[in-house]
Amino acid sequence: MNNENCQCKCSCKIFSHLIIGALIVALAAYGGYYYANKTVSPDETSTDNEKTEVVPEEMTETIPAGSNLTSLNNTWNLYTNYDLGFSIELPKESTKQGPQAQNFLYPIEVIENTGKNYVYITNDPNATLSSLEATTYAIPWKIEVAEVNNEAELLAFGANKYGETCTKIELEEGNQAEVYNVQLSGEGENEYGFPNCFINGITFLKYYPEANKAVTWGVGQDYVLYYKSGDDFTPYDQDVADSFKFL
Repeated sequence: MNNENCQCKCSCKIFSHLIIGALIVALAAYGGYYYANKTVSPDETSTDNEKTEVVPEEMTETIPAGSNLTSLNNTWNLYTNYDLGFSIELPKESTKQGPQAQNFLYPIEVIENTGKNYVYITNDPNATLSSLEATTYAIPWKIEVAEVNNEAELLAFGANKYGETCTKIELEEGNQAEVYNVQLSGEGENEYGFPNCFINGITFLKYYPEANKAVTWGVGQDYVLYYKSGDDFTPYDQDVADSFKFL
């Protein structure tokens, strides 16, 4: 082997070692840069005990608008008024006395005054919103809802409906949590010997302080919603009243 070949081989080996060394350094530098800047996804974990939690977006409950009437069974419907914030169970049909004291069975209807704070419940097949609002006397089952912010406003609401002689209220626990049955009264007697704030008929007044709402309606002198066939008589008014719920 001559000196030229030896020098060539030595130079080639040295050059190869330099190339390999440079590649190793470059790969090490790239690896360090990659791991230093790697983005960890929410599903990846840094250790066995540490996990990145994905918090779901907050769900917002949407309250429907308007009202609906749904069937509960063969006898009852559920009326829900989302705008006024209440529901009530109603019989599907009710007896109404016609001429010659004959009994007729008619479907129960809810007649709404859109945009107002009251609805009518009626079994009169000829009733319309106009005819009901034109009536000068108190109509049974006119459900009226009001915003009241305290007991003073509650008393004012009651007095406006049932007379300014109503000067006191008494709250009693009702059949719905945080909702009270309200009793109205006054002091002394009127010219006819009746107690002041004498409410002649079956009247309901309820108060829901948490929602700042009150509701009232009158049934009248006797049952309005009932079923009668011969000697078979089934009253509904109290069951309907008991089913009332604020939403």
